[in-house]
Amino acid sequence: MSMAVKTRYDALPLSSSLLGAGTDEIEQQMAQRLVLRTGKQVFVSCNLPDEDMDLSAYVERTILQHLRDVSP
Repeated sequence: MSMAVKTRYDALPLSSSLLGAGTDEIEQQMAQRLVLRTGKQVFVSCNLPDEDMDLSAYVERTILQHLRDVSP
């Protein structure tokens, strides 16, 4: 599980691995991109193959669409 949050000190959101081996860059990168698009703190936990970037892009787009649907 990874977490990312926007800070006022850097344009790139701060990300950290909270649970697991800490080697899942897909989680951290997805969390950072979601923070940039939503402006909110984000927690991401996923189990996606490293080789399938199309799948992770689809998952990220779907998450953003769901967030837009539930946000006021």
